[in-house]
Amino acid sequence: MGKIASFYYLSHNTMSIFTQSLEENLTVDQYLYILCNSYEYNELPVRHNEELLNEELAKLCRYSVDQYSYDSPHTKAFLLLQAHFSRLPLPCTDYNTDLKSVLDQAIRIIQAMIDTVAERGWLTSTLRIMQLFQMIVQARWMDESAITTLPHIKKQDLHLFSSLSMALPVLCFNTRDNYKKLAKILCRDYLEEQIREIHEVIRDMPIISVDLMLESSWSIDAEKKKITLKPNNVDSMIVRRNEEYTLIVGLKRLNASKNLKAHCPMFLKGKDESWFLVLGDIQNKELWALKRVSGINSQQRYHQLQFTAPNSLGKTKLTFYLISDCYIGLDQQYDIYLNVTC
Repeated sequence: MGKIASFYYLSHNTMSIFTQSLEENLTVDQYLYILCNSYEYNELPVRHNEELLNEELAKLCRYSVDQYSYDSPHTKAFLLLQAHFSRLPLPCTDYNTDLKSVLDQAIRIIQAMIDTVAERGWLTSTLRIMQLFQMIVQARWMDESAITTLPHIKKQDLHLFSSLSMALPVLCFNTRDNYKKLAKILCRDYLEEQIREIHEVIRDMPIISVDLMLESSWSIDAEKKKITLKPNNVDSMIVRRNEEYTLIVGLKRLNASKNLKAHCPMFLKGKDESWFLVLGDIQNKELWALKRVSGINSQQRYHQLQFTAPNSLGKTKLTFYLISDCYIGLDQQYDIYLNVTC
């Protein structure tokens, strides 16, 4: 915990809060509440009469707060982030400044939260906090359509996309090289300039190719042995119990981009595209390996996730996740089937 605090420049008080509060399988709003209780938000200003503004803002937010805590900086941070996700108008310019301050701190804090639950091997918690990370960058709730992260798109207009796709990756695939197809469904409700901006963002959305190989350190000739894994192949790979293995992940961006800046207009500081590589056992809710990688470009690069095969014999299923730290709806997952032998 000390190393995590040092790496992210966080107070030991925040790490103490994580130790006491973080549990497995909490809900997104509970993790959000823990994030906002961090020591780093102690100095968030609650100015004269702002407790009244906080009370009014709370009426518009999804999750309620203690009615006696409207003068708390942590409650204010909790409300500001909810307003951010719902893209609510803030009551005054001071609140816009305060939200920027909250967002600036949030990235460091949430990455420390991910490291903390990952260290404990909690798969579900790790994935859920990563979703919260995406919400913060995109200013959307996770249960909203990812299409609403595109510029100008209003929730009430989502039905327009039903003829193409309601899934963001499929929509991007269908319209990336076909502006006319997108314009046809939007021309009655959006200006041509807006449609062109939407299409430009769609065209730059990352398409990531994933190649998986399993490397073992044992074989008859004592040389390393690599086995290419076909995505979601139900055939089991034979592994030896308690042996060390490496999952080699090849990543390549299929669509060239001028830069690897994420589309996140509501996150004013800006964000480069980065990704989490996660390997876990869904059935037992165990995290086996985690790694961060920076922006993926058109040159294929390989990354390693090391793990130890289980002690128990028989078949087991692992799941590999490629998770964006800034986009909603572009994550990928692949099942890997193992047959553990002596």
